[in-house]
Amino acid sequence: PLNLRHYEKIAAKFAAAPGEKYGEMKLAINRKFEPCDYFASDVWVRVIIDLAIVQNDSAIVVDWKTGKVKDDPTQMALNAAVLARWMPEIGLFKTLYVWLQSNNLTPKNYTVSKFTAVWNDLLPRVAKIEEARKTTTFPAKQGPLCGWCPVKSCPHYVERSRE
Repeated sequence: PLNLRHYEKIAAKFAAAPGEKYGEMKLAINRKFEPCDYFASDVWVRVIIDLAIVQNDSAIVVDWKTGKVKDDPTQMALNAAVLARWMPEIGLFKTLYVWLQSNNLTPKNYTVSKFTAVWNDLLPRVAKIEEARKTTTFPAKQGPLCGWCPVKSCPHYVERSRE
């Protein structure tokens, strides 16, 4: 699109990279860590990978970011861990945040042996979310989106100008 044409140079580099390319990959797994349909009744985790480039037994997993650079590899670790369940022949996952505003890259590599640690990090967080859903107890937490939240009873509610 015209409003994104200034990103053409960086997109062309990825288009020219060798390997099979998959865009907007919607992947899901169930609680048994088995691949399943994105909207399956037993779906447990869903991810959308902006771009994956598969080259023999390795994959480059790309996520385009338009905001400020943040040092948090969680999304890419999860993307790679789920992709590993769908493509077990891959042994190396080269993840890459592409920060479009600042023209920066944040790379991090994962081998299949690292995914146990990824899941061990994520599962306690998942357990907290599942418990909150089960008990309908959602503690108020201040965050950058408070100005857009409609819950006026929250102690962190911020009235926002609706110009």
